[in-house]
Formats: sequence, structure tokens, C-alpha cells
Amino acid sequence: LTQDKIGNIWFSTDDGVTKYDGTFFSHYTTKQGLNNSLILWVMQDSKSNLWFGTFKGGVTKYDGLQFTNFTTKEGLPSDIVNHIFEDRDGNIWLGTGGGVVKFDGKNFTCYDKSNGLCDNDVRFILQDKEANLWICTNGSGISKFDGKSFSNYSKKEGLPQNSIGVLFLDNQENLWLGTSSRGISKFDGKCFYTYTVKENLANNLIKSIMQDNDGNIWIGTAEGGISKFDGTNFTNYTSREGLSSDVIRSSLKDRNGNLWFGTRGGGVIKYNGKLFTHLTQNEGLSNS
Repeated sequence: LTQDKIGNIWFSTDDGVTKYDGTFFSHYTTKQGLNNSLILWVMQDSKSNLWFGTFKGGVTKYDGLQFTNFTTKEGLPSDIVNHIFEDRDGNIWLGTGGGVVKFDGKNFTCYDKSNGLCDNDVRFILQDKEANLWICTNGSGISKFDGKSFSNYSKKEGLPQNSIGVLFLDNQENLWLGTSSRGISKFDGKCFYTYTVKENLANNLIKSIMQDNDGNIWIGTAEGGISKFDGTNFTNYTSREGLSSDVIRSSLKDRNGNLWFGTRGGGVIKYNGKLFTHLTQNEGLSNS
């Protein structure tokens, strides 16, 4: 999920991309110009272009008028694009099944294990205040890239697990890492602090992490719903508390402070701080 500059919410689904303006839904698929309708990521850059990462269809750029597709034919190492990120210099970074790719607007530069990246199956990318890129992978931990070289972190350095699916930087620059079966870990630059179901985390398979306006960390899990962490305690939300699905895939905080959660099968959940409301195919979403 992402929110564009004029307030529309964009959802990536298995049947293309849906734009929601608060009232109406608009759908974009291969009929409109996407190279593939199974969308893994959606992001808007600083120039207002929308980027869509696909499963086996490369990446698509949409400038509001036309779609431009980039695949292995144009220089990508893989047509599986799991994540898209824009750095502070305006470069677009792609996390692919064949390494991480930098696009400067003209050329693609690829980095993989031969350059020092810990693994080629890249799942998530972000940038810290010192301009380092943090890159998480599916089986070999995380890499930090300072623009010249990679530093790698795995279980040897304190990670609870080498399969990391999502990263998040909180407002104190702590790095949060979501694992595939060992919970969530906070890295303060020196030590890793890990939380699992033993500490009342809803589930150990983490799919999304974000922070609300009050500083709480919201954690979407693959089977246990949502956990809110206030720094001391976890509060868990499931279908019993009003979720449409306990399988959470993604999350977003919009500019009004509402929290949005993408699910697997239950559409989208919106939380205004008091109530959970749902948007599914019945309301116009292209796929639940």
C-alpha cells in the first residue's frame, strides 16, 4: 500500500493495482499497460511517477499517462521485483530475485553476491540518516551498503534468523527487522533485541512494520493478526477484535494518521484509532 501526493491510496493485488480516492476505485492491469498483473510492490517517487514491482514481469513506471516496463531485456537481473525504494538523491532501487538494482534515470547498476551483497534474493530496502542502505534478504541476513562496500549481518552478529522479509526505521533511528519464523528484532546500532510469541507477540512470522503518531510500533503477522508494541507491552488484534483477516501482508500510515493493513483474502483494513473498517471486492477492490 502507498499514498500518493494528492491523497489517493494505491493497493497492490494479485489482479493488478487499485487506486482508491476515498470514494471510487480505479483498476490497472495488463489491459492498461502493466507487464504483469501480479503486483508485489507499489511506490511513488519524488517526481510523482508510480512504480509497480511485479512477479516475473519486471517493474513498471507509470507517469500518469503511459506505462513503461523494464525487464531483463532492459538490464534487470531478474523479473521478480519484490521491493522499490527511492533514496535521498532520487535514485530508484529495486530489490529483485537476482540482487539489488540502482536506476539513476538512465542506467541500471546491479549489485549481487559477487559485489559483496549477502544474498541475491532481496526483499526490502531502506536508507538511514547517514545515507547507508539497508538491504534484507530471504536467507542470508541483511547487508548495509555505504555506497562503496557492503557490511553483512547474520546470526553470527546477533540476528535471530537469516531470513528477513521487512525492515523499518523508527523515529529514533532504531532498525526493526521482521523474520520469517523468529519474531521481530530491534537493532540500535550495537545490539539486537528480539521479541517473539514468548513476549506476547501475536505471531513469529512478520510481514509488515510501521509506527503511529504516538510512537507505537505496529506489527503485521502472517497468521496472528496485528500486534501493537508501546515499548513495553504488546496488544494484539485479531478477527475477534474486528479484523477481516488474521493474515496481514502490508501496512501504511496515511497523512491523517489512519492505519491501513493489506490482508491475504480479507481485503484492506482501515483503523482510525477506534474502529476497524474493511474494503473488499464487495466495495470495489479488484482483489481481496
